[in-house]
Formats: sequence, structure tokens, C-alpha cells
Amino acid sequence: MLHNRTIPLILLSVSALILVALSQSYFAEMTPVRNAGRMRAAAELSAEWMGIIHSEKERRGLIPSHARYFPSEALLGEELTPLTTTLGSLDAKQVSVNPQFAAVMVRWITELGLDSTDVVMVASSGSFPGLAVSTLAALQVLNQRVVLLTSAGASSFGANQPEMTLLDMEHLLQLYGGLRFMPELVTYGCDNDNGEGFYEGGKEAVDSSARRNALTIRVPASLTEAVHERIALARHHRIRLLINIGGNHAMLGNCPHASLLPGGLNRTVPSCQHVERGAIERIAESGVPVIHLLNIKELGMQFGITDSHSSNERLYIGESPRPILSFLSLLFLSGGVLLLFRKPRFSDRESQS
Repeated sequence: MLHNRTIPLILLSVSALILVALSQSYFAEMTPVRNAGRMRAAAELSAEWMGIIHSEKERRGLIPSHARYFPSEALLGEELTPLTTTLGSLDAKQVSVNPQFAAVMVRWITELGLDSTDVVMVASSGSFPGLAVSTLAALQVLNQRVVLLTSAGASSFGANQPEMTLLDMEHLLQLYGGLRFMPELVTYGCDNDNGEGFYEGGKEAVDSSARRNALTIRVPASLTEAVHERIALARHHRIRLLINIGGNHAMLGNCPHASLLPGGLNRTVPSCQHVERGAIERIAESGVPVIHLLNIKELGMQFGITDSHSSNERLYIGESPRPILSFLSLLFLSGGVLLLFRKPRFSDRESQS
């Protein structure tokens, strides 16, 4: 009877499924992920560049008291300075200075299939100097063409020390780290991207930083002008990817949907018709993908990056099931089914007559 075979069939099916699952996990073959070599190279370059900044800040007595003994934490700033634009989380900033984010950036950029002829726009505030360094390291390893936009304002614990702004860090890496990219647009940041809302002395601190690095600060008259200047640069260079680091006002605009933009790689960005939407949404409307780096602790958790010094080797290794085990599992199931449903032999029929 059919029902007499139901329980054995169920047991066979469960056993086969367990074997397939084991072949895809416990018995999986560990192999390097695509571009693992370039991912490692980017992380190593980012760590090297962070070491250069650490050495200079140590020499000048600028290591903040809350920075631990990990070199990358030298990139952290203070809680409140004249350059502080908004409040920020120390925990998030400690995660953001992990150089393995450079490996993550390589993974995302190569997933898009870009080559060295494609132009990438990087818009970075001073809020996450570690992510700025890691992003530029990834782009340098990939030999990408880059349009760099830098705003000097920074949230708490970012690059908010007047003596060592993000402009200073970039120049330091150009001098001693071989960084090939120069900022094409430099702004104050803060409200309307023109320095409105800085604490007393904030604009003066940015002016001093720009002078010692031979840079010119662009001061837009309004948020609208700041947004359209970025759009014009994106169109002029025909960019294929936009990378936003931090919460620059011109990039996010005043659209309430901007705060809902997911972190990481966004192949498309939901459209928003808010009249004061920022450059991210407006540039994305032309089909340009966006890598958005803002909610860093959440992004870090996705890739096993939970602190400034955590190291996740699984970033560079993928798992693939061993085909022979999957084949044997299916063969086992098929054979069991055939045995259960085979026609009875003559002697079997005779014994039942």
C-alpha cells in the first residue's frame, strides 16, 4: 500500500536534504572571493595611510585623549570644536576608522563592473575621515578616475581639529602616501554648505587649513546653488558612480526621505520630488548608482567590522558547496525512491496470493 511507504519516503527525503545542507555548509569548499587580492591591497593601503596621519598627529600632540592604542584611532577628533557641525557617536566613529572598509569599497565598486576609464565622484565631509581614507585607497588600488569634493565641517569625533582638518589629511597623504587625487571642489560644509551655523572661529579655522594646503574655498550663496554645483560637476565628468561620505547638507538636501536612504551600495535610489532634495537624489535620477556611507555601525555589522581594530578574514573568502556531495545526496534520494516504488517481484506476489 502507498501509505506503508510514506514514512520511509519522508525519512529518505529528510536524510537527503540534510546531506545537501551539510555539503553546502560544513563540507563547503573555502575559496578566495573575486578580487580578494585587490580588496587586501586596498585595506593595506588604507592602514598605511592611516599610519601616516597617526605619526603626524602624534608628532604634533594632536592624538585625542579618547583614542586607544590602535593607530587608526588617531584619525578621531574631539567632541566639540569650532569645526563641529552636529553631534556624533564615538562608537560609530571608532568603527569607521577600520581600514577593512577599503576592502568593502572594492567589493561594491567591482560589483558594478566599472573599469579604470569610468569616473567616480566622491563627496566627503570631515565627519568620517577614516571612511574617506579607505574610499580613496580603494579607488587608487582600482586605478579609477576620481572627482573629489571635500567639505571641511565635521560632526563630533570626526576630523574637527582646527590643526588637522580633512583638507590637511588629504594633503598629508598626497605628500607622503602617494595619494593621486586632489579635491576639485572645497567647501566649508555645515548649513547650506557655506559655513552657516559654525561655532565661533569655525570659518576662520577652515580658511587657515585651506591656505596652508594651497586650496580655494567655494562659498555657495544658498543650498540650491550648492546642490546644482555638484550636479553640474557630475554631468560635466559623466560620472558612473557617486560615493557620499557623511551628511553634507548639499548632498542630502532638505528632503525628509534623505534620512531613509539605505547605507551601502544603492543601484537605484527611490525618486523624490521635494523641491529641496539634495544632490544624491538628483544625480541618482539620471541612473547613477550611489554608495552611501552614513549609518556606519549597521554597515559594519553586515561585514563583521565592529571596531577600529576588528579583522574579519571572511571578507576575503567565499564558500562553495562540494558538487560531489550534493550529487551523492540526490543519488541517495533517487535510489531510495526507486526501491520503495519498484514493482514487487514474482515471489512477493505469490506470497500475498
